[in-house]
Amino acid sequence: MTKAARKLRNYMKRRAKEMGLEDVRINGAGCLGRCSEGPTLLFYPEGIWYSPKNEADCDEILAKHLQAVNRFTSRI
Repeated sequence: MTKAARKLRNYMKRRAKEMGLEDVRINGAGCLGRCSEGPTLLFYPEGIWYSPKNEADCDEILAKHLQAVNRFTSRI
């Protein structure tokens, strides 16, 4: 895991907790076969992929995918 990916992972973990998202597990992983895309998120069980580039992207993913359960495609 790159330094940038680790930073975004830690940010998402902190923000998920602040947002009260209790049934969420945010883990680091090795390459998921999309390393060239930079930090990558894979949501289970849906199999939805996101590639956040910054903290604002992470906030949007947490709010729209997890908090509001409203899937969106601008970061897929």
